[in-house]
Amino acid sequence: SDIFLLIKKNLKFSQNIILLKIFLRLYSKIEIKKIKTRRKTALVPVFISVRRRFFLALKWLLLAVNKNKLQISLKEKLFLEIFKLTKNKSCESLKQLELNNQNVYLNRANFHYRW
Repeated sequence: SDIFLLIKKNLKFSQNIILLKIFLRLYSKIEIKKIKTRRKTALVPVFISVRRRFFLALKWLLLAVNKNKLQISLKEKLFLEIFKLTKNKSCESLKQLELNNQNVYLNRANFHYRW
């Protein structure tokens, strides 16, 4: 909650608006799943539920925070990541989203394995 108070003070947005901006920036409708068929493993793009989308957004945010090697506290790392997301700047969590989208695009030929 301290992080949201810092962001709220710097950006002058409410906590709900900040959360909405985070999830809209990290929103993905498709992810890659491994499906085994005939001794082969195929990476298949599948549509995901809203609950899974929120989970992935939080996961990418926490991965970005853990990847940050600055010698500052976890709270400050999270503040920096959320601040960059809300200010439309490049950040590590957006790179995770782009990596997911690239994998989906590269494996779109395996889409028929879903059934």
